Amino acid sequence: MTERGDRDRGGAVAYDDDRPSHVSTELLVDVLRRAQARGASAADGFLVEDRHFSASVRLGEVETVTHSRDQRLSLRVFVGTASAAASTSDLSRDSLERVVDEATALARITAEDPHAGLPAPGRWGRGSWR
Repeated sequence: MTERGDRDRGGAVAYDDDRPSHVSTELLVDVLRRAQARGASAADGFLVEDRHFSASVRLGEVETVTHSRDQRLSLRVFVGTASAAASTSDLSRDSLERVVDEATALARITAEDPHAGLPAPGRWGRGSWR
């Protein structure tokens, strides 16, 4: 861990955790492939991992220590020009399959939107989830 910044008046110091992320980009790629296999014509999503650690010292004594870690996945699925979104903080296989199933099922029953869709390939980035 590396110390970030100076101590504030209450003696709190924030640290950045230098350990590698536990969230894998392959996880997102697998979810996007799963959405396509379940009938999505297009899909996008993102993974977020937040970690925070802080400790405060008052009068030379440690007063509080907190550590938190949050992971979540958000998915947007298109079936034609109809779309639906779903998200979860449970990254287990069962939960991810449920999120894909729910988003795909919702997109199938959602009204078409002629203005919805992903940017044309190559317009905003490189790569493909197919």
